[in-house]
Amino acid sequence: ASVVGKLVAGDAAGARAVYKAVQALVEAAEQIGDQCLVLGAKEMARYLQAQGATDRLDPDVVNTHIAALAQLASLPHALVGERDKVAQSLKRMIDKKLRRGNAA
Repeated sequence: ASVVGKLVAGDAAGARAVYKAVQALVEAAEQIGDQCLVLGAKEMARYLQAQGATDRLDPDVVNTHIAALAQLASLPHALVGERDKVAQSLKRMIDKKLRRGNAA
């Protein structure tokens, strides 16, 4: 999280560090069978891959997504509906950001 707080657009090292952490989260979520967390983390990875370490990478999007992933991880598995809503909202946010970025 310390890297994320300092992440700025065009920060290649910071973007790589966040991407590496997100990949580890995808792997861990797959191992425990947490499909909502897998989806949320994969969406973050998709955003980082699409934007890369360029000025298009919005640190606010990354920070918001990471906060939502933390919320998702802390929600009990019994709250399937709520967990799915969080994961789907992350996907919608990334879809919207990438559409906007491609239109620019």
